[in-house]
Amino acid sequence: MRKWQLAAARRGVELLLNHLNNATDSLDTALAAEDGEACERCADPLVTVAVILTRQLRDATNGTIETALTSARSHVDREIPSEDDIDMVSQIIVDLISARKPRQLPIDSVMVALVAQEMAIGAANEIARIENRHPNNVIAKLYDRLNKQGDNVQISDRDAAIAASEEYAADPKMREARQKAAFNIVNHWNDAANILDVEAGYDTYAQPCRESLGAVSLVTVTCAALTAGIYQLAEKGNLYPAMGLLRQLVECEFILWKFAQDSPNMVEWINSTPDQLAETWRPSKIYRNADNDYRQKDYGGHCVMGGHPNPIGSRLAGGIDSFRPLASLFGDEIRHSYDAWQHMKKAITLIDSTYGTKSWDQFTALNTAFETTIMDCVAVDERGYATAYFSDPIDD
Repeated sequence: MRKWQLAAARRGVELLLNHLNNATDSLDTALAAEDGEACERCADPLVTVAVILTRQLRDATNGTIETALTSARSHVDREIPSEDDIDMVSQIIVDLISARKPRQLPIDSVMVALVAQEMAIGAANEIARIENRHPNNVIAKLYDRLNKQGDNVQISDRDAAIAASEEYAADPKMREARQKAAFNIVNHWNDAANILDVEAGYDTYAQPCRESLGAVSLVTVTCAALTAGIYQLAEKGNLYPAMGLLRQLVECEFILWKFAQDSPNMVEWINSTPDQLAETWRPSKIYRNADNDYRQKDYGGHCVMGGHPNPIGSRLAGGIDSFRPLASLFGDEIRHSYDAWQHMKKAITLIDSTYGTKSWDQFTALNTAFETTIMDCVAVDERGYATAYFSDPIDD
């Protein structure tokens, strides 16, 4: 489950419990206030938790998704949603469980939120009846299960996700979109590094400001070098060392995240001794920080594929007759570059607010180009629906 999916699931649990407990922070309150935007914000979280509870109901009854949906939708009040509305939300649930991009359907987000809420409550009621528990307990238990990230709280079925991943990895249009985005991202990182190098060289800036910009510049040029190396190795079919560079890109993302938290961090990093870097800036230290939602399993997966030699990575080095490794390489590079770019943006705007500079103003055109690259890829590549990581809670 990806970070945003986990956040949506937790929010969905919260909305369901608030509904059952008549709390104010709920879809019901938004509907009563005729607040369309608030209602729309409830749609994704409520669909996410409806998907999870539908899968759990199927498993509790040893049935199918179809039988679980039939049971859940029997609880929907037909006074507002039509049968067609219920059918369309059911189809969205089926698509997500199958690790597919939900098809475009003629139903608005407010109705999706309403139907998803009632179907989720219906599924919880059915599970409660079977397991002799209270529906509130069924829903509240999801908090703990989401932290543990077992199969029973995932959005998609594992076998379906594997099949969809294979299909999307081999799709010619999606392959082309991923490769084009990966190529463009190299240029975007290089352009960003050039802008920052110029900004860091202004003598009129205070020393801590120049050092902060210099720190971001160094990490950014590292991202440019890494993404270029990934692309060049991928072109030659040499994916194992490319996966090693991808792991280092993730480490750059970690550092940029920490930069974005507090401006002194940038000055500290660029002036750190090797011992200080090892103590404060090593990846395990950052991903265990309570202030972020990085997860050990995600980083560990990159270590397996591109870290110390091991049977899994070595099989990749030997060559695998599948499009999936290349799709995974480019897909993860694009995703981590996107996250790292957001942290870079926050770090630069933090510098601007701290020292009264306007460095981010130099990024207007480049940031638009970067966002266009990402949006163009996402519009074609549907593989993200099939490749969410199964994560572990972070150890203290």
